[in-house]
Amino acid sequence: MGLNVTNIVTIDNVTINYTMPKFSKDGKRPDLDGLIESVADRGGLFTTAEAEKFNISRRLLSHYTDSGRLVRIARGIYRPKAFPTHRHEDLIARALSVGEGSVVAGPSALDVYLPGRLASDKVYVRRGPGERQPRMPKEYKVTTAVLDHRDQDNTVWDGVSVENAEDAFYTTSELNLLDSDQTSRIIDKAKEQGLIHRRARGIASPAARLKEMVHGASTPK
Repeated sequence: MGLNVTNIVTIDNVTINYTMPKFSKDGKRPDLDGLIESVADRGGLFTTAEAEKFNISRRLLSHYTDSGRLVRIARGIYRPKAFPTHRHEDLIARALSVGEGSVVAGPSALDVYLPGRLASDKVYVRRGPGERQPRMPKEYKVTTAVLDHRDQDNTVWDGVSVENAEDAFYTTSELNLLDSDQTSRIIDKAKEQGLIHRRARGIASPAARLKEMVHGASTPK
């Protein structure tokens, strides 16, 4: 009586061939290929909670890791070994570690939009709705700053869940991480790339509003 099944999945020209048990402990078949397909756009990274939705237990995750099919990035975060390392893997993993709906924020988001334009000694992540203070992996605790949830429009850029560009600027200015010269340079570059533009509902452009904020004249709503 066969207890295992061999699967092959190809995503973005990456082929993964793996053997897995037909059924999990509760009688439901693990769906590793479905899990991989659902997270392929973010470099294949997923959490134990996401794996459970595809009937993959922690025990199975340990089995796949020990057998070389998965790589453990941090506590509770994995990716298929066959997937190349995403350029923003560290940022994606940190956002996942904070909880569902969490996004890379502020200067860390700006570094996704405009690589190399703003260096920071911490990674900033904004919590998703309903998320409490996370039990973050110890390797992330010191160098990750977790910001409270804020109702705003978020997006995905280069595979990373991030604040939209304008909110990323606002968050960065709130944290007092930009002086006026840095603000001008980054705004000019963002304008060149079409990341910020004039709001139809307001008189001042986001750039002007941001400059006011840096000088303490206003705060985001």
